[in-house]
Amino acid sequence: MRVYANMTLFRGVPPPDVVRLVTGVWAGTGRLAHVDSVAHLDAALKICDHDDDLVFGPFPGRKGKLVRGEGDLATEGDQFATSAGICRVLSYSTTAARTGSAVVRVMSSLDYRSFLADADRARGTGAFAPFLTDPTTVLGDLCALGDGDDCGGARLARLHVSRSGIVRPTPAGALLGSIGFDRARLTDAAAALSANGDVCLNGVVRAEVISEARDRRPWLSRYLTALHVLRLLRDRGTTGWNVSGFGARLAPADEHSRAELPGAPLLLWRGDSYRLWPDGATRALSLRRTNAAVADIILTSPDLGCARHRVSRHLGTPGVKATQAIVELLTGYPELTGSLRWGGGP
Repeated sequence: MRVYANMTLFRGVPPPDVVRLVTGVWAGTGRLAHVDSVAHLDAALKICDHDDDLVFGPFPGRKGKLVRGEGDLATEGDQFATSAGICRVLSYSTTAARTGSAVVRVMSSLDYRSFLADADRARGTGAFAPFLTDPTTVLGDLCALGDGDDCGGARLARLHVSRSGIVRPTPAGALLGSIGFDRARLTDAAAALSANGDVCLNGVVRAEVISEARDRRPWLSRYLTALHVLRLLRDRGTTGWNVSGFGARLAPADEHSRAELPGAPLLLWRGDSYRLWPDGATRALSLRRTNAAVADIILTSPDLGCARHRVSRHLGTPGVKATQAIVELLTGYPELTGSLRWGGGP
């Protein structure tokens, strides 16, 4: 294990650069590359030649597109150093005690099975693994875990160059080739491999295993979104939130209920507090208990007629008043409109 002198572990939320590199999620349009050795820097810069590309590696600091990111992101217990401090690197199924920020990645098929087991438990009981809601945790390779976004590795928007010059989209990703290959050849390899599914974990988990797991769990993207939101809330000092669809709902499901559409807002509650968290937002919107239940119903109804019937039954009101409740909710919270299966309001 590499140890970096005169540097301290992050105690809080990891810096944005670490999050970008490990998750593959960022607002830029360029490539994210991690180079284990400066010997491959020139070749990596030929691939990452756009102004908005970022190249992480054992550099003394940040200069332009070069960002300090030194350490093995694929080795259990290693440390990953940036200009501001260091993070521990842990495999998903690790149970060792940890202090400070940690990069948590799927590094084996056992890790992947553990990830799915935690997801299934949260879906069935509403109990999210505490380490996953810790704001100092960075869960890696979200595209391969099912966040619903396009895989950056499929278009060579992510790449990891090992000390020996092997190129993969991530340390645990599919083998794309050598750093001696030109960008076109590596891009073609990534595109061909991605035809079988996401490539960012295929070095340790077979593509068909991931595809089958995601087909059986179409709610994985909402699970990962819920983890992100719970981390934000916990960082702000608030815990104990329930997430609708995970263990319980604000309104009972019936034989007509459907799962929420991808990207639909989350509904959360704790005691007498009810929140609507739109996709991509950094803060929640407050709701009354009745509105929260109506929102849960319309997000899980296949059409307006079904939603009206369920709202009427839940509130114990005639259909006209149920329609009025839906109209008032959509007027006050337009963020819901794009997430309805019937495509709009009543």
